[in-house]
Amino acid sequence: MNLKTQRILVIAIAIIFILLIIAIIAPKSTPTDQESQVTENIEKYINGLEPADVYLNMEQQGFETQYLPNEFGSLWISSKKVQGIDFRVEIYSSNRKNLESVRATAMIDITQKDIQSTQQFLLYVASIPYDSSNYEAVAKWLKDNFNNDKASIVVSGVRFTISAPTKMVRILNIEKEINPEQ
Repeated sequence: MNLKTQRILVIAIAIIFILLIIAIIAPKSTPTDQESQVTENIEKYINGLEPADVYLNMEQQGFETQYLPNEFGSLWISSKKVQGIDFRVEIYSSNRKNLESVRATAMIDITQKDIQSTQQFLLYVASIPYDSSNYEAVAKWLKDNFNNDKASIVVSGVRFTISAPTKMVRILNIEKEINPEQ
């Protein structure tokens, strides 16, 4: 090997060595916290629905709302009692702006009321609009499945689940469908 070839070889090895060091030391490209938060928000929040949309609607119907913030998020509980029925709506969000879930519960005193008398309440809660909501489809499903424990439907990326654990209680859960398959 002549001197010129040796120099070229040494320079080439030095360049390869420097590139390897740069590749090892350079920070890897990962999503920023803000990019991760945006992705998380898209996945868990009901688009076009804020906590205030729900609790203000309930307050217009005579419900009293209690706000319970904690380190994990915010919870609003709207409640109302009428003769023989306790109504309760729980609204949860990990921040104050976006809504993650709503749980509407109706419990009757079986000596005074029939559970069917609570259906209008659940229909009202289900009627609060969000992006691309379809109240007619949800209302039909809710009426058809009012007594079917754990029945659910996904409408425009939002899952509605009715629970009928006893003849005295009905619970409607509304939450973003994380992995829509319908």
